[in-house]
Amino acid sequence: DQINPPCAEVTTGEWDPRDVLGEGSTTRVFVITIYAGRVAEVQAQKLLDGYVEMAGATSVIAAVQALATVDYATVTNVSELLVVSVGTTETLYLAIRLTVEVCF
Repeated sequence: DQINPPCAEVTTGEWDPRDVLGEGSTTRVFVITIYAGRVAEVQAQKLLDGYVEMAGATSVIAAVQALATVDYATVTNVSELLVVSVGTTETLYLAIRLTVEVCF
C-alpha cells in the first residue's frame, strides 16, 4: 500500500451492535488518522498541528463538530505525534490520530 501525504484515513472503532437495534440514537466511534511526509519534519509537524487546532480553515476538529447531519459529533481524543509505516512499505510518515464520537 502507498499513500500520498498529506492524507487522512477514517476507520471504524469498536461499537455495540445492540445499539443499532434500539429505538434511540446510535453512537459510533471513528478514528481519523492524518498522515504527513517526513522529508521536512518541522513543516510536517506544523501541518499536522493545523489539523488539530480547535478552529481554523484546516481544523479537522472544527469540521467534525460542525457536522449538521448528525445529532452530535465530537473529537474525544487526539494522539501524540506518531511515526508510522503504511502497509508493507518501509517508508515512514508522521501521523496523528483523532478519536471521534458520533451520535445519529
